Amino acid sequence: AGTVAVRGGGRTLAALPSGPLTGRVNLLPRLGGQLQTDLSPFLAPLPADVRAELVAGRLVADVTPDGATLGNSGSRYLGQPLGLRGAVSWQGGVRASAELTHPGTRIPLTYDGRDLAVRGARLDALALRPLVEATGRITADLTVPGLDFGRASGRADVKLAAAGQR
Repeated sequence: AGTVAVRGGGRTLAALPSGPLTGRVNLLPRLGGQLQTDLSPFLAPLPADVRAELVAGRLVADVTPDGATLGNSGSRYLGQPLGLRGAVSWQGGVRASAELTHPGTRIPLTYDGRDLAVRGARLDALALRPLVEATGRITADLTVPGLDFGRASGRADVKLAAAGQR
């Protein structure tokens, strides 16, 4: 739970959230500002072995009248940087794109206001290390029509070898 204080003076009006979401967003005379939140709450659904190797870090959103850019800071996985870059547009409907990166791994996501898609994802075996010792990679595409995961479809090319095998 958190709160939002609304402060104004003269021709300005700003929202100042506190709690899980912090930052300042000017509402008038022009929309803009920055919001931040801790990513730790998003780790709960992950397997315990994976959570143990993650440093959550923070999500940062720079808000503009047309949308927001997203990034993270301080996130690490298996001791190496875990990157997130993205953008959200709310002009003419909500659209979003993002890319999650880790050494040897790239997971691009797009949302067109209707469907979620992952095209050309590449997951290095390093990312699987808390669960299995392997070498190689997985490449994949996924489409989630209408954000209905029951109708999701995609393909994966798995080229993995257990540690010590070729």
